[in-house]
Amino acid sequence: MFEQLLSSYLFKREYWACVTLPHFFPSGNDALFEIARATPGHTMAQRGQDRRAEETEEQRNSRLSDMAQRGQERRAEETEEQRNRRLAVMGQRSQQRRAEETEEQRKENTFWGERNVYVSDNICKKNKSEAGI
Repeated sequence: MFEQLLSSYLFKREYWACVTLPHFFPSGNDALFEIARATPGHTMAQRGQDRRAEETEEQRNSRLSDMAQRGQERRAEETEEQRNRRLAVMGQRSQQRRAEETEEQRKENTFWGERNVYVSDNICKKNKSEAGI
Protein backbone atom coordinates (compact mmCIF):
# COMPACT_ATOMS: atom_id res chain seq x y z
CA MET A 1 0.00 0.00 0.00
CA PHE A 2 2.73 2.44 1.01
CA GLU A 3 4.74 1.57 -2.10
CA GLN A 4 1.76 2.40 -4.33
CA LEU A 5 1.18 5.74 -2.62
CA LEU A 6 4.86 6.64 -2.78
CA SER A 7 5.32 5.68 -6.41
CA SER A 8 2.11 7.50 -7.37
CA TYR A 9 3.31 10.64 -5.60
CA LEU A 10 6.77 10.48 -7.13
CA PHE A 11 5.41 9.83 -10.61
CA LYS A 12 3.43 13.06 -10.44
CA ARG A 13 6.63 15.02 -9.81
CA GLU A 14 8.20 16.83 -12.76
CA TYR A 15 11.71 15.54 -12.31
CA TRP A 16 13.46 12.19 -12.18
CA ALA A 17 13.27 10.53 -8.81
CA CYS A 18 15.41 7.70 -7.68
CA VAL A 19 14.54 7.07 -4.05
CA THR A 20 15.99 4.50 -1.70
CA LEU A 21 13.98 3.92 1.46
CA PRO A 22 15.51 0.93 3.28
CA HIS A 23 14.27 2.14 6.69
CA PHE A 24 10.61 1.73 5.64
CA PHE A 25 11.01 -1.91 4.70
CA PRO A 26 12.32 -5.09 6.37
CA SER A 27 16.09 -5.55 6.32
CA GLY A 28 17.44 -7.16 3.19
CA ASN A 29 14.68 -5.63 1.05
CA ASP A 30 16.18 -2.69 -0.81
CA ALA A 31 13.37 -0.51 -2.09
CA LEU A 32 14.65 1.35 -5.12
CA PHE A 33 12.14 3.23 -7.21
CA GLU A 34 13.16 4.58 -10.58
CA ILE A 35 10.47 6.90 -11.82
CA ALA A 36 10.59 8.19 -15.37
CA ARG A 37 9.85 11.84 -15.88
CA ALA A 38 6.17 12.44 -16.51
CA THR A 39 6.87 15.31 -18.88
CA PRO A 40 9.81 15.32 -21.29
CA GLY A 41 12.08 18.32 -21.38
CA HIS A 42 14.64 19.89 -19.14
CA THR A 43 16.95 18.18 -16.72
CA MET A 44 17.42 19.70 -13.30
CA ALA A 45 20.67 21.32 -14.45
CA GLN A 46 18.94 22.89 -17.45
CA ARG A 47 16.17 24.25 -15.23
CA GLY A 48 18.83 25.80 -12.99
CA GLN A 49 20.45 27.43 -16.03
CA ASP A 50 17.07 28.75 -17.17
CA ARG A 51 16.38 30.15 -13.71
CA ARG A 52 19.78 31.89 -13.63
CA ALA A 53 19.24 33.29 -17.13
CA GLU A 54 15.98 34.91 -16.01
CA GLU A 55 17.30 36.41 -12.76
CA THR A 56 17.88 40.14 -12.42
CA GLU A 57 21.29 41.68 -11.74
CA GLU A 58 20.25 42.27 -8.13
CA GLN A 59 19.21 38.63 -7.69
CA ARG A 60 22.46 37.46 -9.27
CA ASN A 61 24.54 39.67 -6.98
CA SER A 62 22.60 38.40 -3.97
CA ARG A 63 23.11 34.77 -5.00
CA LEU A 64 26.85 35.27 -5.57
CA SER A 65 27.17 37.14 -2.27
CA ASP A 66 25.47 34.24 -0.44
CA MET A 67 27.80 31.76 -2.13
CA ALA A 68 30.86 33.81 -1.16
CA GLN A 69 29.66 34.12 2.43
CA ARG A 70 29.11 30.35 2.70
CA GLY A 71 32.61 29.78 1.34
CA GLN A 72 34.09 32.17 3.89
CA GLU A 73 32.22 30.44 6.72
CA ARG A 74 33.39 27.05 5.52
CA ARG A 75 37.01 28.23 5.34
CA ALA A 76 36.76 29.85 8.80
CA GLU A 77 35.72 26.49 10.30
CA GLU A 78 38.44 24.41 8.64
CA THR A 79 41.53 23.26 10.52
CA GLU A 80 45.09 24.14 9.54
CA GLU A 81 45.54 20.64 8.13
CA GLN A 82 42.39 20.95 6.00
CA ARG A 83 43.53 24.37 4.77
CA ASN A 84 46.95 23.03 3.79
CA ARG A 85 45.34 20.11 1.96
CA ARG A 86 42.93 22.44 0.10
CA LEU A 87 45.80 24.71 -0.97
CA ALA A 88 47.91 21.72 -2.04
CA VAL A 89 45.06 20.43 -4.21
CA MET A 90 44.63 23.89 -5.73
CA GLY A 91 48.35 23.98 -6.53
CA GLN A 92 48.24 20.53 -8.13
CA ARG A 93 45.26 21.52 -10.25
CA SER A 94 46.95 24.69 -11.47
CA GLN A 95 50.14 22.78 -12.35
CA GLN A 96 48.08 20.21 -14.22
CA ARG A 97 46.20 22.96 -16.06
CA ARG A 98 49.46 24.63 -17.05
CA ALA A 99 50.89 21.29 -18.21
CA GLU A 100 47.79 20.58 -20.30
CA GLU A 101 47.84 24.07 -21.79
CA THR A 102 51.52 23.71 -22.58
CA GLU A 103 50.93 20.34 -24.27
CA GLU A 104 48.02 21.76 -26.25
CA GLN A 105 50.00 24.83 -27.23
CA ARG A 106 52.95 22.62 -28.20
CA LYS A 107 50.72 20.57 -30.49
CA GLU A 108 49.26 23.70 -32.03
CA ASN A 109 52.68 25.27 -32.53
CA THR A 110 54.02 22.05 -34.05
CA PHE A 111 51.06 21.93 -36.45
CA TRP A 112 51.53 25.52 -37.59
CA GLY A 113 55.31 25.14 -37.76
CA GLU A 114 55.02 22.07 -39.98
CA ARG A 115 52.41 23.81 -42.12
CA ASN A 116 54.62 26.86 -42.55
CA VAL A 117 57.60 24.70 -43.54
CA TYR A 118 55.41 22.87 -46.07
CA VAL A 119 54.10 26.15 -47.53
CA SER A 120 57.54 27.75 -47.69
CA ASP A 121 58.98 24.60 -49.36
CA ASN A 122 56.25 24.79 -51.99
CA ILE A 123 56.93 28.49 -52.54
CA CYS A 124 60.66 27.78 -52.98
CA LYS A 125 59.92 24.95 -55.42
CA LYS A 126 57.56 27.20 -57.36
CA ASN A 127 60.11 30.02 -57.49
CA LYS A 128 62.84 27.60 -58.61
CA SER A 129 60.67 26.13 -61.35
CA GLU A 130 59.68 29.60 -62.57
CA ALA A 131 63.32 30.66 -62.55
CA GLY A 132 64.31 27.49 -64.40
CA ILE A 133 66.63 26.31 -61.65
